[in-house]
Amino acid sequence: MSLGKRSDRYVLGLFAHGDPADRYIDQGDDEAIFRYVIDELDEVFDGAASTHHIQHVVQNWTAEPFIRGSYSTRRASAKKMSAPLGDRVFFAGEAMNPTGRTIAVHGTSETAYLAVEAMLS
Repeated sequence: MSLGKRSDRYVLGLFAHGDPADRYIDQGDDEAIFRYVIDELDEVFDGAASTHHIQHVVQNWTAEPFIRGSYSTRRASAKKMSAPLGDRVFFAGEAMNPTGRTIAVHGTSETAYLAVEAMLS
């Protein structure tokens, strides 16, 4: 959130994904997630977290209807998962990358190129 921004303020970020994120998501809405996190920080910092808190942003990616999470986790062969169906349906996405570059935008983008190449061949 503060990457590349000039500021003389301290910014604390929390990014949790996979099973460790469940305890935050299980809290419910964004305000409940914030309360849970600030209570944890108050416990660690003897109440100083809520005393010095100015503002917060909660971005719960599991609640985004077209995203539903953060990183994908592949539990099967990407080569099998990305194989076209009847030369009519082609797949792309970070978890579908058969080259092993399965993280973020660059891995996703590469699968788009691979899918287009497969369509054209």
